Amino acid sequence: MAGFGFQPTLADFHSLLFALCHNGLVNHAEVFFKESGTHFDVSAKTYTILISGWAVVEKPENAQKLFDEMVERGVEPDVPAYNALIDALCRGGDIARAQEHLKDMQQSRGLVPDAATYGPFLRAACASKDARDALRVLDRMRMHDLTPNVFTYNAIIRLLCELGEIEEAYNILGEIITRGEKPDVWTYNTLLNAHCKKNEEGLIRLLRYGTGWKHVAFTQAQQLMLS
Repeated sequence: MAGFGFQPTLADFHSLLFALCHNGLVNHAEVFFKESGTHFDVSAKTYTILISGWAVVEKPENAQKLFDEMVERGVEPDVPAYNALIDALCRGGDIARAQEHLKDMQQSRGLVPDAATYGPFLRAACASKDARDALRVLDRMRMHDLTPNVFTYNAIIRLLCELGEIEEAYNILGEIITRGEKPDVWTYNTLLNAHCKKNEEGLIRLLRYGTGWKHVAFTQAQQLMLS
């Protein structure tokens, strides 16, 4: 840009870092950050982009190192920065350290966790097929009036269906609707698949919840039930 007479802005810098991280080139993004960061007034957002990049490629130690560097440089971590680090640690299986950072952000920084803070804990519990832990995390979110997005809800429903806890899965579906979220085709397909595996006539019950069912042809659903 400078060669064409344009001075890059911090927004341009962030966009390039994000593009590199989004394409899995986190090493390149961090090298570029080290080489060019002195030209910009870096913020927690700058570090959050990189920490999130390391989370996606499941390199929690790299994410932790950047977080520590941010603090050492006097850049105050905010909720998104903590969320990115917690996500990286949960993806890497270090739930205990993620819990420590959750406690630190509240007690030491006075920050208030949001739904995205708890999402990684829920996904980690679902990945380890620990339904009780997933529901415990969900209870903590309810206590703080936080609502997961439909993708996180779907992960819980899928786990409950895999474990044969269909009634509990329907309770989660009801909660999605009550909280104003919109179930998607994956929500209904997961429940349909659970009924099909058990050869149950569950279609009417699903249809009571409406909208999401339009994505699946009724005749196709009947064939699945009879196969």
